[in-house]
Amino acid sequence: MSDLLEQFLTLVGKSTDHQQLLATAVQERDPVLHARAIEEMGSWEALLAAAVISLQEHAANAAVQAELDRLAAERKQDIPSLEREKDPQADEPIFALTDNGTLFTLKGTALPLSPDPTTFTLPEGKGTLTQLKHLGPLTNLTILSQRGYYFGMMESVIPSMSSLESARTAASWLELEDDDQIFTVFARHQFIEGTKRMYHATQRGKGKATLLEDFSNLSDRKGREAFLLKGDDIPVSVMIGDEWGGMFCASAQGQGIHFQTEKIRSMGRKSVGVNLMKLSGSHDALVSAFLTNDIHEFVVITKQGYGKRLPMNEFRQQGRGGSGMQVLRLNTDDLVVAVVPVDAQSDVAITTSTGDVYRLPAITFPTMGRSAKGKHILELDDDVHITGMYVLPCAGTFGSQTSSPEESTPSEESTPSEESAPSEETPSAEDETENVQEQESAGQG
Repeated sequence: MSDLLEQFLTLVGKSTDHQQLLATAVQERDPVLHARAIEEMGSWEALLAAAVISLQEHAANAAVQAELDRLAAERKQDIPSLEREKDPQADEPIFALTDNGTLFTLKGTALPLSPDPTTFTLPEGKGTLTQLKHLGPLTNLTILSQRGYYFGMMESVIPSMSSLESARTAASWLELEDDDQIFTVFARHQFIEGTKRMYHATQRGKGKATLLEDFSNLSDRKGREAFLLKGDDIPVSVMIGDEWGGMFCASAQGQGIHFQTEKIRSMGRKSVGVNLMKLSGSHDALVSAFLTNDIHEFVVITKQGYGKRLPMNEFRQQGRGGSGMQVLRLNTDDLVVAVVPVDAQSDVAITTSTGDVYRLPAITFPTMGRSAKGKHILELDDDVHITGMYVLPCAGTFGSQTSSPEESTPSEESTPSEESAPSEETPSAEDETENVQEQESAGQG
């Protein structure tokens, strides 16, 4: 029918008045078109009606797009120019994780500061980008899995984004269960500070603390239990810190609780833990947790793109296991996605359901009270939502002087570098044997 409408609109363009579009006139002007209308639509009037509806839909779509363009232009005009000194760590690699557990590295320069998203197109089967983490210079790693196991891994086997299609996956080096996948990654040296503890928090509000001295054989690729999970519960945060201090947990329904970490006694690795936060029913979930030592403010983002900064002192410390205090007022059907600690020099990377990433200075989020809804930080299409938010080092000036994506984009990943992981053929079996022996020796040491 689209071809028929196009022919009709061509006829309209050649007409000088409406009388020339009546059925009797068209029979003489274009008998072939008139015959097609009768055959395909039943009458000439039906084609007229279809044309009117089509033109109305086109006009409506054009009006919607014009409004979206106007809002986007206003949003860019509202963006302040922020002159900040670039942190040298901003050029260091970033570990990236997808929703199916694919782990790889990005160059720090592949994710520029911009009010517009950076799009990462990953090879088929590698999933959608959902998590980013800066650990400093590449080093040997400790991997935590979604089912609560820890593994050792050499940084050299982590593929870069440019080698994802041909390289062996990071997960294939580990003896993961069929229903398990990589959840997060730490630099191995973080687990060697034996006076500290590892904390974890789960979606159902459970958690515990374990002394780092209980984690042995950190180079083991077979996996050992770091914590137990009940039923289909999954971890949402794993942290390393001192015994004395505070922890903040936030829920999807907009509540947050701040309590002393010393109220969580150290437990063995093979234990479920205790209640950290009381949730408001089966529809609620714990979404974020972080340690609060030396933390003065944090940023919150919702599924629909609303966000704000809050002072940490707005949340007095309470007893562990309560429902906490309001973090923000939510719109109907909106949910809190993430809450992360920041300072004046922090950047935040916001991921979306389409795999796009927005890198923004944390200070572009307005400071508001607990009961405020927040500012609409990102304008998203109706079928797109926020999936996560992660802290990165300061990438420098933002706003009118910010480098454009054309100057620094994921295309840089196409150039082979020392960060690129080996392909399926490398390392050789002999090299891998030496690597394993080296890892086992390091673990025993």
